[in-house]
Amino acid sequence: MKFIIALVVSVAIVFCEHAAAQDHGSTKAQQALSLIDVDLDSAEEMIIEAISDNPHSAKDHFYCGRIMGRQASDAFFSALSYAKKSLACLQKAVALAPKNVDYRKGLINFYLGAPSIAGGDKQAALEQVNVIKQLDSSQGVVVELDYYRKIKELLTLEKRLAHALTADPQSAIVHYQYGLLLQQTGDYNRAQSHFVLASEQGENREIAYEALYQLGRNAVFAQDFISQGTAALQHYLTIENSTVMPSKSWAHYRLSQLYTLHSDNTLAQKHRLLAADTDDKVLLNLLEN
Repeated sequence: MKFIIALVVSVAIVFCEHAAAQDHGSTKAQQALSLIDVDLDSAEEMIIEAISDNPHSAKDHFYCGRIMGRQASDAFFSALSYAKKSLACLQKAVALAPKNVDYRKGLINFYLGAPSIAGGDKQAALEQVNVIKQLDSSQGVVVELDYYRKIKELLTLEKRLAHALTADPQSAIVHYQYGLLLQQTGDYNRAQSHFVLASEQGENREIAYEALYQLGRNAVFAQDFISQGTAALQHYLTIENSTVMPSKSWAHYRLSQLYTLHSDNTLAQKHRLLAADTDDKVLLNLLEN
């Protein structure tokens, strides 16, 4: 049941930062979510109680989707059962708060991250994308671009990006997404230009900050733009990270790579040691090799 892990990661990415003001979620549901990395079984029991006590809270159901999704990643024989519970909770959250874009994003991530046997459905995800476009045109652009990226329809994605840039040439998120696409296809020179433009736009600070990280990462891949990438990562390290941004440990790792390319072994080793201060197994594995 390893496929469920991809599902859970996708569901956990969206954390309703902009939920409706009248639904803050019950205290019990908030406590349940706080236990997700500590005592998952207790988190499950508590969220079930919370929903029983507060069946009309969309946020409680959204938290349920996240907790059941995590259970699916840890389970084996019951993985599918937990995945279906996660989906049911996310669908209920959307039904209770149909104008909440974040809940719909969670549902999209489920549909795209799960195999069909567990409820995955590209068409259902696209339907949610189209609803979000009607609810919020600016977020709809972002969600649509992310959809085509995740289903790996890169030609369609590039057409959508080109159209979006024509409509709004200063859009940080579109330049950022375009940079990611070009980076994925190995066009590092053009990717760097888009990341620069994304980092310079002030209307979306988080995207501008993530573009700084990508300037450093892209410089590693290109084995070029070393000074520019180093400066961007150094700036990135001064910023307070949100939970969805690459960690500072990753920034230190990329800096270590850039200093290695620059033949500065002392600073490369310094940043490798700083990068090692993490629980990220993927990063730790990279540092060991």
